[in-house]
Parts: sequence; C-alpha cells; structure tokens
Amino acid sequence: MKHLSSEQPDLIAFIDQENYSLLTNDEIALLEYLTLVIYFSSMKMIEKTIQIQEKA
Repeated sequence: MKHLSSEQPDLIAFIDQENYSLLTNDEIALLEYLTLVIYFSSMKMIEKTIQIQEKA
C-alpha cells in the first residue's frame, strides 16, 4: 500500500474516509487487496496499450 499511496494519494484518501472505520478488519483487507489488484491491472493495460501504439 505504501507504493500505491505515493502514486495515488487521492485513492488512498478515499479509502481512509470516515466510513473506513466502520468496516471490519476482513473487509478492510479485502478492500486493500482489490484496490491493489485493480491498480496493477490497470497499469498492465496501460503498458499493453503503449506497446501496441509503438508497434503501429
């Protein structure tokens, strides 16, 4: 999460809102995991797009 917080501070700020304290530890862990999966998946898609553009 440290890497993500340095690159996406707005996303971490959203996660850290007041409602965050209402979640259970399991829900927080799941939210953090899914956030990382979505973030790194989108980065992979951006890399693929750049590779395709370079070939064209």
